[in-house]
Amino acid sequence: MTIARKSWKKRTINPYFGSGDKMISLAKIGVKTYFVILSLILILRIEGGD
Repeated sequence: MTIARKSWKKRTINPYFGSGDKMISLAKIGVKTYFVILSLILILRIEGGD
């Protein structure tokens, strides 16, 4: 609860913090998809017998 309250206070004080938070979450999603695609390519190569 205390951590949530602290982050809520930061957001109210700094309006730009929210947009930065969105960018960080988008970056995390991008990294996740990138690794998923890489693993899929590796699996396909192993299955193909290359």
